[in-house]
Amino acid sequence: PVSNHWKNLTGETNLQSEDELKPEIVISGNIIHTVWIEYKYGQTLNFWYRRSPDLGKTWDEPKKIGESFEKVNSLMLKNPFVRNLTVSGNTVHIVYSDFEWTANGAGKLYYIRSVDGGQTFETVKVISQTAVGGYVKMGSCIIRSEGGKVAIAYEKQRWIDGNNRNYGIHVIKSDDNGATFKDTVVVDAVKNESLCDFHYDGNQMIVLHQYAYYYYGFNVGKVYVTVSNDNGASFIDHKISEEFIDGTTTREKSNIMAQDGGFYDYRSHIYKSGSSIHIVFDDNIKTNFLTKYIRSTDNGVTFEKPVTFEDTKATDWTRPVIAGKNGKIYIALKKGGIIHTKVSADNGATFTEAKDHFPESFNFSAGASYI
Repeated sequence: PVSNHWKNLTGETNLQSEDELKPEIVISGNIIHTVWIEYKYGQTLNFWYRRSPDLGKTWDEPKKIGESFEKVNSLMLKNPFVRNLTVSGNTVHIVYSDFEWTANGAGKLYYIRSVDGGQTFETVKVISQTAVGGYVKMGSCIIRSEGGKVAIAYEKQRWIDGNNRNYGIHVIKSDDNGATFKDTVVVDAVKNESLCDFHYDGNQMIVLHQYAYYYYGFNVGKVYVTVSNDNGASFIDHKISEEFIDGTTTREKSNIMAQDGGFYDYRSHIYKSGSSIHIVFDDNIKTNFLTKYIRSTDNGVTFEKPVTFEDTKATDWTRPVIAGKNGKIYIALKKGGIIHTKVSADNGATFTEAKDHFPESFNFSAGASYI
């Protein structure tokens, strides 16, 4: 076996041949915290938590955290830009959104916490809700915590006029470890933008979002980053995508993509190190698809001109992700159906050429995913 402690975490709960989707894992000290969704079309959509107190040697019994009202087109299930779990010290924070169409169409954001390392949980509570009777939803949500503070970036829909329901982007934060929350509108619903990623370290907030318009395919794409350096008291907004000339037309077609092959797992598009912020996204320039990279070296007060990696040129979206460790920055992307990487050892000033690490015989299926 891969490990002497190999464990089927869902075997005791999965009694109806459900799918287990969107797993998350956080390790804090010797405790492994996991969450996942148990799903069967039209019948089951449950949200589970399980923990190991000894780095995987033994596991406590799984705990059912919540159950979605939507069991067919649930946004909890299908939103790719979601992180439901975060851990800070001995506190486990979990958030999820749902749409209760039976309650006259109310979207709700649910929060539940444990203050004893996941042994027990408090009662789940609604910390944000759309207008009752408006049939408006909650969308993606990403939760982060640090040092007794917790923040959640999320999408909240509202009616703009008699015909259009748009999503705005909010941040709801707690400075008392989840006891109380305060909500702030970061992007008004009039703009109809979507949440793509969120960073929070107890003071700085980085919200990555985009506007996408489809008309006979992908027509317009604009990417923005909004930064707060004072724990959400004020925000600075930057547009980080660029226009290009296509014949006599000025166009803009940047995008932040979900995983391909029908998967909806989270991918990191922000990496923060010291005072530097690093972001990756996709660009579609005429018939070419390329990875773009942009950085700020002053905590998001300003951003440098984005860099287009010409060696990532492909015939489809490259779907890049970014991470860093030990002074290096790593970008992974898909080119020609194969995963390539680019590496920087100088804080993003330069990157290596895109490199394929897989043997020629390796067949990267369209449905495979990477983090």
